[in-house]
Amino acid sequence: MKIESSLISNNIFQHSSSPVTISQATLDKAKELTDETHKALIYEDKVIALSEETIKDLHHAFTGDIQRYEDVFIATNQAKSYLNKIVDFVMQDLNVQNADKNSDGVLTMAEGLDAKSILQDGKLEKPKDVLSPQEINRFQQDKSIFHTIDEIIEENILLDEDKDGKVSVKEVEKALKDTSSKPTSTLSILYKRLADIEKMIKQSQSHTSSDTINNDVASSLNGEKGVILAQIKKLLELGMIA
Repeated sequence: MKIESSLISNNIFQHSSSPVTISQATLDKAKELTDETHKALIYEDKVIALSEETIKDLHHAFTGDIQRYEDVFIATNQAKSYLNKIVDFVMQDLNVQNADKNSDGVLTMAEGLDAKSILQDGKLEKPKDVLSPQEINRFQQDKSIFHTIDEIIEENILLDEDKDGKVSVKEVEKALKDTSSKPTSTLSILYKRLADIEKMIKQSQSHTSSDTINNDVASSLNGEKGVILAQIKKLLELGMIA
């Protein structure tokens, strides 16, 4: 079906002279995803739920390529191409598609172990390749929701400052150093600190100094580790994105 949509211009919706063709099924799915906090964005025959803040971010990057029909947004031209690239980056490069083992569009805490979300030694790693066996076992037993795939895609759209369809390590590092970082960056920092503590615990156990000193160091580190794990769990429960 062809619909008369509106172009975004300076955050004001204006009539577009170029009708957009989408299927009724796609439009219906988009309307189902629209609520008070998220708006549906259609690209080709696919739909993603994003915040209006992210849709505005895409508008500024691809002026004229985000259109609106009623409460649904439609990506065209370069914006449509970009969404295909960033979604492919998330699903393939970050291993989210493989992590979502039951293909339900949601990652549990256990599934999240297989999605690349931790910055370690200059590259993004899977939590299961960074955390200790004990913590991996803890998360493997946790079937609570980690993130929806749409949330992971949205976070990467916001991190991708140059809008080239991939999130570089430099872009992640910049977000972590940003003094006005969102809670999402806080979560990444906590993951990094957790990995550092794991390393220090291993180092303390390998030192030749007295067992009493080693035990005191390990006890202190394990105490901090417990606090960080509690903070991570809290943020994940609030729906923050690594």
